[in-house]
Amino acid sequence: MSQTTTGRPPGEGTPARHDAEGQGSNPTVPALTPRQAAAAIDGAYCVVVKVDGNHLRRRLFFGLPAAERAVERARERGADAELILCELHAVGVVA
Repeated sequence: MSQTTTGRPPGEGTPARHDAEGQGSNPTVPALTPRQAAAAIDGAYCVVVKVDGNHLRRRLFFGLPAAERAVERARERGADAELILCELHAVGVVA
């Protein structure tokens, strides 16, 4: 008795095929302007957790609730954790 395996049937949810240049059938998405890129990092929060000795773990969050939960979880594990409000500045955009 042989088993036949098949992949996902074509239709909704199936990834688009790429042509020879690696472009899908979807229209090209325009690149971000430097101003749009800078606005995307506005309102960032940094969580700093002291892991052991002088080793620090830094994580960047873009939402305050997620950053607060990360601090709470670290403190529940017994770690020294702080939430730091940061201001990030875009210094350029790499093409």
